[in-house]
Amino acid sequence: MGSLLFRASKIGKFFDLNSNEKQIFLQAFWLLLYYRLSLKLCSLKFVLDGMEQTSSKQTTHDHSSGALHRICQLVESAATLVPYTTCLSKALAGREICMQNGFDVTLRVGVAKEDSAVVAHAWLTHSHAIVLCNLPDIDKYQELPANQL
Repeated sequence: MGSLLFRASKIGKFFDLNSNEKQIFLQAFWLLLYYRLSLKLCSLKFVLDGMEQTSSKQTTHDHSSGALHRICQLVESAATLVPYTTCLSKALAGREICMQNGFDVTLRVGVAKEDSAVVAHAWLTHSHAIVLCNLPDIDKYQELPANQL
C-alpha cells in the first residue's frame, strides 16, 4: 500500500510541473534509460564518442543558475524512477540536457581507493562548481584527465 501511495504522490508532483519542466523531466527519464542500457552494453569511450557526435548547444531564455539547478533537480527526480541508475548515467543525461539548454557543463570522473577496492564516481560541474551528483566526501576522488575517459 505504501508503494502505491509513493507512486501516486510522484504522479501528482509530475502534473504540478510546468510544461517546460515536464519536457525536461521526460527527456531526463528517457536519457537515463538510454545511458543506463548503453553503459551496460558498450564501453564508456563508445558512449562518449556517440555523445560528442550528437551533442549540440541550443539557447534557452533563462541562463540563470536557478534554471541550471532546476534542470539538475529534474534529472535527480527522474533518476528515482529508473532502476539501477548510476552517477555516470545521471551525469551523462544531465550533461546532454544542460548542453541543449545552453549551459556549458563538464563531465568529471574520479577514482578513489576504499579498503582494498577502487571505486569511481562521476559528476557535473559548471564554472568549477558541482551541479549534479555531488557527494559529501567528493574530495577523496582523484579526477581522471578527460583524455583518459
